[in-house]
Amino acid sequence: MLSLNVTYPAILGNFGRHLVKGRTESRAFLAWFLEQYYRLEETDAQDSVCDGTDDKGVDGVFVDDNFERVDIFQSRLVQNNAKTLGDTQLKEFVGTLAQFRDPSRLQKMVQKTTNHEFRNLMVNGHVADKLAKGYSLRGVFITNATRDANAVAYLAGQPNLLLYDAQELQAKYIPSGPTPLISGSASFDIFGFACAEYSVGQAKVIIAPLRAMDLVKMSGFANGELFAWNVRQSLAGC
Repeated sequence: MLSLNVTYPAILGNFGRHLVKGRTESRAFLAWFLEQYYRLEETDAQDSVCDGTDDKGVDGVFVDDNFERVDIFQSRLVQNNAKTLGDTQLKEFVGTLAQFRDPSRLQKMVQKTTNHEFRNLMVNGHVADKLAKGYSLRGVFITNATRDANAVAYLAGQPNLLLYDAQELQAKYIPSGPTPLISGSASFDIFGFACAEYSVGQAKVIIAPLRAMDLVKMSGFANGELFAWNVRQSLAGC
């Protein structure tokens, strides 16, 4: 499994073209995350970021029309590698998300902000209209710090809050370019189920029902590395 060093300043080496003169490290962090973990194109990733003055606690916005979901991002790049993430910043972020659930508060927030990037993301993405139509709202907090017990306990009661901390960033990291093939064996319990078996040339094909709880235990499944060599990668894991 390829690893990712999220300690500061080593993590900056991953940001590449996102870390340029005039762009803050925090902004580069989120743009890199969107490209790496959301698989957005470089321009789309950068255009989804609004981290700056008067951003109302919102560092980025992404509207997923396929899943009918609006993701609101907040990123925290920590320079002190001994520092952990508690529940304080998560609670503040949830407070920010509450404004998106109130149409009147959301409208006032968009009208009053001096952050043009944030306003454009909200207006051009028709965020208010889509939330009113039933799009779900999810908060995504990104940091290179590690969650502590308080954060774990708080997240348990926040199903619409997703945390990418040091542990999660490393677990779901797939570097750009080819990845090594996943080796090793996997066992599945198919007792009581019928299976189909046939040959295609020299290849032996077996079709069998597999339990999801067994599939997710496979090496490389969580971060998608298992599917990297699949020629139909965009459909893998669907």
